[in-house]
Amino acid sequence: MALTKVTKHVLEENVQLAGTESMGVPSGTTAERPSVPAAGMFRYNTTTNEFEGYTTEWGGIGGGDVATIYYNAFTGDGTTVAFTASQSIDSKNNTQVYFDGIYQSKDNYSVSGTTITFTTAPPNGTDIDLVHIKAIALTTVADGSITNTKMAADAIDSDQYVDGSIDTVHLADDVVSYEKLGARFTDKQDIATTSGTINLDTSLYSIFEITSALTGATTLNIQNFKKGQVIDILVTGAQTITMADDFTTSTINQAGSGVYDGASSNHIQVVCIDDNDSDAILIYSVATYTSDTDPS
Repeated sequence: MALTKVTKHVLEENVQLAGTESMGVPSGTTAERPSVPAAGMFRYNTTTNEFEGYTTEWGGIGGGDVATIYYNAFTGDGTTVAFTASQSIDSKNNTQVYFDGIYQSKDNYSVSGTTITFTTAPPNGTDIDLVHIKAIALTTVADGSITNTKMAADAIDSDQYVDGSIDTVHLADDVVSYEKLGARFTDKQDIATTSGTINLDTSLYSIFEITSALTGATTLNIQNFKKGQVIDILVTGAQTITMADDFTTSTINQAGSGVYDGASSNHIQVVCIDDNDSDAILIYSVATYTSDTDPS
């Protein structure tokens, strides 16, 4: 078998290819990439069906998922200076123009929408090749557009997290602050009602203060609570207090020995253990308090 000697030539000048057909480039599967890649390599990937190049890693080129390359051909008539492309042109920097295969300086034309306008009409019979790259727009996700109700219950599970993949390094200092927490965990509501049913909406507040002494039997109705939420209620007045909530099947348990005595200022603290509709659980405790005295 005869052996053919292959000599590697390094071209130190720009190369201009003529013709109307095509130029082939190396192609193969992802697994067939060069075992020792070098910056500047270019090939067609038959696994992903796209051109790819290597810098510090392999990545898509034209036809990949970051941009689209458009081509338009025109013929000069010596008079016309404005030509219409098939797609709008985002920027002159995204274009390449050739007259009879010779690259044209961007100083020789301007672009606006789908129109490219030359400062001087291309000569009659000139083959004009316009190549322009159009980037794919990246859409910013609007605030609040992703909610619990829009995500499937099993869309994210523990198996999809690698141990240590989420840690404090990913949160910049002060990125979470009191001001950025939801109102339900930070805000206080003053309540003037002193008897009957008082609705405490915990989707808006976590601290409730009844600003006057109770004048009659009172039911505190806790609404819209969330698992893990702590609700603080400040109240005075020698009347009966009943704890209630919107879920008729909920369980409200007293923790500790403290009971509402009505004779002192009382701090009632409620912790939501579970907010499930069929088995909501609230645990509350009561403590009396007095104002601080002046140590002097």
